[in-house]
Amino acid sequence: MTDSGVGAQEQRHFSPGRRAEDKLLAEHANQGRLFRALVNSACDGIVGLNLDGSVLVWNHGAEKLFGYSESEVAGTDIAKLFNFEHDWWSHGVRHWEGSQLHRDGHTLEVAIESSPVLDDPLQKPEHFVWIVRDITARARWAYQLQMRQAELQEEARTDPLTGAANRRRMEEVLQVELSRAQRHSTSLSLLLIDLDHLKAINDQHSHVIGDAAIKVFADVIQKQLRICDLLARLGGDEFVVLMPDTDSMEAGACALRLQSALDKATVPNLPSKLTASLGIAVYRNGESADTLLRRADQALYRAKQNGRNCAVHWEDMKPIVADTARDDLPRRALLRQIIEDALREGRQLRLNCRNYSRVVVPHALEGGDDDPILVAWQLNGGCESGITTGLKRFHLSEIQGLSPYP
Repeated sequence: MTDSGVGAQEQRHFSPGRRAEDKLLAEHANQGRLFRALVNSACDGIVGLNLDGSVLVWNHGAEKLFGYSESEVAGTDIAKLFNFEHDWWSHGVRHWEGSQLHRDGHTLEVAIESSPVLDDPLQKPEHFVWIVRDITARARWAYQLQMRQAELQEEARTDPLTGAANRRRMEEVLQVELSRAQRHSTSLSLLLIDLDHLKAINDQHSHVIGDAAIKVFADVIQKQLRICDLLARLGGDEFVVLMPDTDSMEAGACALRLQSALDKATVPNLPSKLTASLGIAVYRNGESADTLLRRADQALYRAKQNGRNCAVHWEDMKPIVADTARDDLPRRALLRQIIEDALREGRQLRLNCRNYSRVVVPHALEGGDDDPILVAWQLNGGCESGITTGLKRFHLSEIQGLSPYP
C-alpha cells in the first residue's frame, strides 16, 4: 500500500463523523458513571427489578440495609429474597411496610415505595424501581407511643392506690351492663361498700396505715369476685361492685362471703379487724344508673344505721343473715368431695353455673368449710381442645352442678 493510501485510511479514521461518535460514546459513559454514583450515594436503598422480579440494580444503600452485595443478589428473585407471598409490586401496589431480615438475622422494619419504569406511558412496564427506607426507629417509637397511650388510658380508668377501676370506668361499664340486662332480660346486682371507721384509722394510726387498710380491703374484695364482676373505688372508703347475671339472693351470698373474708384479713400495724357496711340493689327494668346507685346508697345508709358491719338489701331494708344466703352445707360437702376426687385422680370436671357451663381441670381447693373456692384451669375452645386460658376461681356457692368429664 502506498503512503498516499495509508494517509487516506487515517484520514477516514479520524473523520469528523467518527470523532463525533466517539465523543457521544464518551458522554454516555460519563452519564452512566454519574448515574451509578448518584444511585449509590443515596442513603435509602434503591432496587431495580425486571418484570419477572429478578434484581437488576442494587445500590450501596440496599447493601447496607440488608447486608447483601449487588453481586450476590443480581438476578435473584426478589420475592424469595424478601419472603414476599406474591409479586405485589406488579399489581399496582405502590407502598408496602413490614418486617424483613438482615443477612445477620436481626429484624428491621422497612417501607418500600414501588414505581414502574415507563419509557412510554401507553406501554406495559418492563422494569420497576424501589425506594427502600429503614423505618425501624420510627416503628419502635410508634409502638412505644401506642403502649404509652394505652397506659395513660388505663391510668385514666384505674384507682392508683388499689388498682381497682375508678368512677369513670365504673360508669362506663354500668351503662353497658344496664343495656345488656334490659336487652336480654337478665339480672344485674350492685353492691355499694364502705370500709367502716376509716377516719378513725387515719386519725389514730396515720394515713399511711389508712392507705394500707384500703389496699387490703380492695384486695380481699377482688379475690371474692368472679371474672365478670367489676370492683371500682368511688373515692375515700367507698367502693362499688357490679355483678352481671346475679340476682338478689346471689348478691346476698356474695356480701356474706365478703364479710367473712374481711374478718380473716389483717393489716400490718393495725390491731383492729376490718369490717364493711354494704348496700345491695338489683336492677329494675328500665331504671337509670343514677336510680340504681341511689337505691344501693339508701340500703348502705340503713346498714350504717344498724350499727355497720352488715349488709342490707334495698328490697326489705333488713340486714342479711346466713339463712337467706342459700347456706347449703350438705350440698357443698358433696361438691367438695367431687373436687377432691378429681384432684386425686387428675380428672377434668364439667362445671355448671347459673348462666354458663365450663370444662375445667381442677388445680386446688381453697378456703374453709364456710366458703370453699375451686381454683381450676379453664379449657378454651371446647372440651376437646386441651388449650387452657389460665387459672379461674369458682365459689362453690355459685356452682349449680359438678360432674366428672368425660
